[in-house]
Amino acid sequence: ALSLDPKDAMCRDRLEWYDRLLTFVEASETSALDWHSWANRGACLYKLGERKASWDAYKQAVFARTNFERDLTDAELIADAEVGKFLRQLDREFRVDGWAADASDDIAFFSLLVARGR
Repeated sequence: ALSLDPKDAMCRDRLEWYDRLLTFVEASETSALDWHSWANRGACLYKLGERKASWDAYKQAVFARTNFERDLTDAELIADAEVGKFLRQLDREFRVDGWAADASDDIAFFSLLVARGR
């Protein structure tokens, strides 16, 4: 049966991003220097509404691009040529609302994961 509930559609969309995320988690754990996988992991987490985790994944992407040779300041992270634009977007969003989330969306998504045996 088709559901017209917008929350159902949102959950299905998030499930697709969750499935993509799993691929990039495995790849970034297989090779910590695979900055593309870290960046894609950040993108998936962003689409899942996980702003802090997204920031952390993008940060790891920058570290991987520099072979984890040194600590980087936030200014250096957001200036990165490949990933900086995503970190700057997250930084702007954090300044607006501290990455506020809708708990009911998260509960609906987790319910879908459980219903599908995830």
